Amino acid sequence: MVNSSYDTLHDATQKALSCAPAESFAWLTLFWLEAGKHGFKRENANYLRLSYALSPNESWIALWRTRLAFALFEQLPADLSDDAIDGFIKLLDTGRLTWQAAEIFERAPPVAQNRIIESLKTALPISRRGFAEALRNKGLDVVIPGETPRETRCPSDGASSIRRTLQPEKQGAQQDSKIEPKAPVIDIPKVEFDSLCH
Repeated sequence: MVNSSYDTLHDATQKALSCAPAESFAWLTLFWLEAGKHGFKRENANYLRLSYALSPNESWIALWRTRLAFALFEQLPADLSDDAIDGFIKLLDTGRLTWQAAEIFERAPPVAQNRIIESLKTALPISRRGFAEALRNKGLDVVIPGETPRETRCPSDGASSIRRTLQPEKQGAQQDSKIEPKAPVIDIPKVEFDSLCH
């Protein structure tokens, strides 16, 4: 994002928050802008916290927020990583965003994938089944709590085996803490901030 575009949107977001300080989407936008330009920092982490606190269940906000949070999952402090996992399960339990949840899971780092799997036991049974099916359709055979894993036949000896395509967690891997704002995975939903001040 060029500086002029960043400045324009940053100013509009700040103006929106001065008029509507409880606007969760505006706080999320401010987090996206700040983390995209300066990297993930303790100061802009508070913007993400405010977005979770002010609108934990609004799915159109939660979808974008979940993508952002998992893009930075390994950088998040414990409270925000917990919020990200909880938000993912809530997103899945809407019953309307299963494919999007599977896409987020596929892109997530291994540590996040493992935590999602552990937390799926709290999801609705119908949500787990739909999620397992969406992952299979993506070519990912993952053991989901409470669901019978699909078995595949080994061509060499015919023995039954379960294929799980998750990668092992990387120890000590250094992650870039900056978000690239133009990346499709975190495209900003379109909202007219000016309308918040009328």
